[in-house]
Amino acid sequence: PTIDAKNLVRELGANKVQALELIREALSNAKDHSATTIYIRTSNSARNEVSIQLIDNGCGMNESGLAAFWGIGKSVKPDQSLRSIGYKGHGTKLFFLCHKLTVVTCADPAVGWLLTERSMPDDDPQAPLETKPLDPHTEVYKLLDKLKLLRGTGTLIMIENLRFGDASTLLSRSQIESYCDWFTVLGDI
Repeated sequence: PTIDAKNLVRELGANKVQALELIREALSNAKDHSATTIYIRTSNSARNEVSIQLIDNGCGMNESGLAAFWGIGKSVKPDQSLRSIGYKGHGTKLFFLCHKLTVVTCADPAVGWLLTERSMPDDDPQAPLETKPLDPHTEVYKLLDKLKLLRGTGTLIMIENLRFGDASTLLSRSQIESYCDWFTVLGDI
């Protein structure tokens, strides 16, 4: 049997009920990776294109974790003996329905923060990825420094120009808070 990865990723994204599910997925992954602090930043451009940054201080991803994040049907959790929320690796494919997806993560401060990114990630989800060290001259580096995350572990996911019809719901703090109260394991935020 063969798998059409492009259609699978698009189908996973199309099966979402609402854009707020993206928040649930991010919070679930952060919890599975022992995060104690999670930042959610949303913005919209002059053309009303919605973008979101998801930042946590969890245990981060190493190279195999990044491969699972970008891959299909695989999940790597830091401690499988704990009850993880997700295990198939399908939820993060919601993040692929955008114009640009960037993942910056650190699982080992001795190795440092690694960056991977792809434009139109759902066009060719199995294309080879380049993993490179985070450049200290970038805005992302400055943001992680400001949040005092550079010396530890964690993950920053930037989803630029979401292609969801209801992406504007992510601009409403009250809608995010209400959704989290009702539909996430974390409850109040």
